Amino acid sequence: IVVEPVIEPLYSVTVAENSDATIKANLNKTFAGNTVWLDVYPKFGYALSDLMITDEDETDVDVDWDVGESGFIYYFDMPSQNVVVTPVVSAIKTVEGALQGTDEKYINMPKEDAVAVTIPADVKSFKVYDDGGKDGEYSESSRGRLLLTAPDGYRMKVTGTVHTECEDPDCWDYVI
Repeated sequence: IVVEPVIEPLYSVTVAENSDATIKANLNKTFAGNTVWLDVYPKFGYALSDLMITDEDETDVDVDWDVGESGFIYYFDMPSQNVVVTPVVSAIKTVEGALQGTDEKYINMPKEDAVAVTIPADVKSFKVYDDGGKDGEYSESSRGRLLLTAPDGYRMKVTGTVHTECEDPDCWDYVI
């Protein structure tokens, strides 16, 4: 019996340090062609603006994403080179907001930045409308966020559905 080994090199996944985000990779060394999964956790008050993955020739590596139980999960196929993963985060500017409406309480999604709203104890339910407002038109590429807080002594239960008019899988709205 003659055994001829096939030796494949292992390539490394290096995460560039960023004090405003943590990235956990399922593999820190792997073979070319294997899928590497990345969990990205921006620090509270920050949002991920971009996730750059480059190989040793400084060529961009294609990255895709999915939604997991705790947020977005990014993944890529390992090229035949070492890679560096660099998170780009930006601070979420937060402004105070309030519930609107008298009979039916609601909040309008901001077009950009984030709006922090503490829900009053006497409000049992409310609706959230897109960034065009209750009677307005939704704008494409909105980057707004709502930071909802229950009053002291209460907890918030999120129910309902998220609707979108877009059929393209890259333009979904999410509740995280």
